[in-house]
Formats: sequence, C-alpha cells, structure tokens
Amino acid sequence: MLRRHPGLLLRKSHCDIRTDHVPCHAIGLPCQWAAAAPLGVTCMHKTSGVARTPAQASPTILDELGPLARISGLPLCFASTRSDSMRPVDVNVCANLYATPVPAFGPSPATSIHAQETSNMTIRFTRRAAAVAAAIALLIPAAQAQTAKPRVGLVMKSLANEFFKNMTEGALAYEKKRGDFELKAVGMQSETDFDAQTAAVENFITQKYDVIVIAPADSRAMVAPIAKALKAGITVVNFDVALDPAAMKKAGLDLAFVGPDNRGGAKLAGDELAKALGPGAKIVIIEGNPGADNALQRKLGFEDAAKAGKLTIVASQTAHWETEEANAVFTNILTAHPDIKGVMVANDSMALGVAKAIDAAGKAGQIKVVGFDNIPAIRPLIKQGKVLATVDQFGTDMAANAIDYGIKSRKDSKPLKGWVKTPIELVTAKNLK
Repeated sequence: MLRRHPGLLLRKSHCDIRTDHVPCHAIGLPCQWAAAAPLGVTCMHKTSGVARTPAQASPTILDELGPLARISGLPLCFASTRSDSMRPVDVNVCANLYATPVPAFGPSPATSIHAQETSNMTIRFTRRAAAVAAAIALLIPAAQAQTAKPRVGLVMKSLANEFFKNMTEGALAYEKKRGDFELKAVGMQSETDFDAQTAAVENFITQKYDVIVIAPADSRAMVAPIAKALKAGITVVNFDVALDPAAMKKAGLDLAFVGPDNRGGAKLAGDELAKALGPGAKIVIIEGNPGADNALQRKLGFEDAAKAGKLTIVASQTAHWETEEANAVFTNILTAHPDIKGVMVANDSMALGVAKAIDAAGKAGQIKVVGFDNIPAIRPLIKQGKVLATVDQFGTDMAANAIDYGIKSRKDSKPLKGWVKTPIELVTAKNLK
C-alpha cells in the first residue's frame, strides 16, 4: 500500500489530481505542471480556509482539502477532473501517477503537532483514491474503443485575459454544436508563463490526443514542443499567434498559420488615431510580449500608421499584455512626457490599464487611446469616449475555425499549409454593437 508522509504536504506545494471527490496525490510535480495539465485544472492558494483561485472549484474539494491547507498555510495546487463530463483518460493519468514511488520527507517542527491528524486523513484518502482509480482505469480501453470521436487539445494563452476567456467559451460551445469531437481546453495563469504551455503540449502528447490547436505565448519557444507533437503523429494547428518562421525552418517544420493580419489590423487602429490627432502629435506605443509574433506585427502596424500620419513616437515599451503592468508603464511614461496626445496599445487588456492611468492623471478626454481585440470590457470606454477605437479579430470564432481545419486535415491526411487569414474589423463608437 502506498503511503505519503504528511510532511510533504506541510512543507511543499504539491499537485493533487482528483477523480471526482477522490484525491489522488501526484508526488513531486510542480505547480506549473498542474496549471498546464489538460485536466480541467484549477490552481488555488488556500490559507486559513480562504481560497484564491482563477477558476471555479468544487465546494466539496475545498471542504476536503481545507484542513490540510489550513495546517500548512502554504499554496496548495490541485487539478480537478470534476466537470460536466469526466473523461476516463483523466482517471488513467491519476492511476499512473499514483504508482509513483513516494519520497521520504519528515515533518517540519512547526507542523509536527498536526502530523498524526494529517497522516490519518492522508491514509484514508490514499486507500480510497487508489482503489477507485485502479478500478476505473480498467474500463478505459473499452470506453475509448467505443468512440471514434477525435480528441482535440486547445492550448491558449492567459485565461486572465478576457479575450481568451471568450475564446474558450466559443470553443466549448462549438464542441456541443458540432458534436463529433471531444475538446479539452487549457490556458496559462499569466501571459509570461511559457513553461505552462510547453507542459500542456507534452501532456496532450502523453495522452495521445489526435489534434492540438495552439496559440503560442512565445513564437520561438513553442517550436520544439510542437515539433515533438508532430513527430508523435499528432495534427497541430497554429492559430492566433504565428510561430517564428526562422525557428520553424531550423526545426524542419512547415506549419500553416490560422489567424488575422495583426500588422494590418494595428494599422487600421493607428490610422484612426492619426486622423483624430493630426500631424505632429506625440504618441506612445504599448507593446505586447517581445517574443510573440503578433506583438511584433502590431508594433509594426502602429509604426506604419505613425509614419503615414506624421505622428511622433516618443516612447515604445512592453507591458506583456497585462492590465496592471500597462497602468504602471504608462504612468511612468506620462510623467516623463506630459504632452502626449495619443496611445497605440497592442491589446485591450493593456488599454484598460492605460485608460485608468489617464483618469488618475486627470487627463480624461485629453489623450486618445486605441487598442486591439474588442473585448467586452473595452466597449463601455469606447461609448464614453475614453477609448477611440479597437480591432475585432472575432476570437470566439477563431479557435472554432482552427479546430475545423485541424480535424479536416487529420481526416484527409493532408497537412494544412500557408496562411489561412481570419477576418478583422475596426470598431469605433459609430459601429459598436
């Protein structure tokens, strides 16, 4: 019988993979793994019984894990397979992980007074989890043989970004509408958590998914794991953010890109700003992640518009797609350049931070802002005149289109080639829906 010493939980963050209400402890896996695993993952921080989580967690899960978290007072990461439909493969992964040898860890002095209580609880959980996971795992081959539906893994960027939340909802709705494939959607906790995307792709490879549809957070770093997926016989579709051509060539890849003209879209927004400001106006560019192709293309599009409109760029700086970072970055730029008249922002999440900084400086209405994505949170600011324009790239449909291409490519045994352009549209107060 496997047994995990309570000191491990009390001294370290760990991942807890669950089959419904039954905990299955994955010893030694880092929280980044849990955050990326395609298991309906929730990463939570629970101290004194208070959960801080970016996603909905089962109350039963929180109740059962609460005593352990309160003892440790440390971050507790777990992956929950509780969802509308639990996939057998999740249980299989849990069962496999349960067979991992357990390292010996002694309890720390600060937690020794609770060791016996925790040990008893852990043993009860362990027996129940091992029995259930092993029993259900026996059913997996039969369950998988009964369905011919391809399994699609959707790998997105930060789910803290409203754009990718909407994309997830659109993809899940499309799964129900189409009904002939199974979807597992995963995302990162932040825009710079590149390791989480790599881990997600590797988990889909391990679980032998048929199709992986990915919006890379880093256009170069994701080439290697995608090459590994292709080598494993998985159909891969690159969407939203193009992979780096030089990195693909070096890896021997010829992969299609399904996504918008980011440079052209940014120029649309930049041209609108130039028209509103007139020649000679001083502007700022707030960039996305330096390693992402769409960030580069949007910066180039903004520069194209500034050159055509004879605007003066006084600063261009990244805020890594993040709202709060954009707020801080632009606040500093505005202090150094108080005569700024306009801001070109590479996504709407950052535009929200810029608009907040403008309000805080008492310059509402004096500085015009354009963004990119047309997320719901930006629309009230367009109506109020705090944001001049944004660019809609129809994110709720983009993932669905990429899934279509992936399934068709696999069915026809014909790799997708070239650039499959998806639509974009300039959104202003005049055509805001």
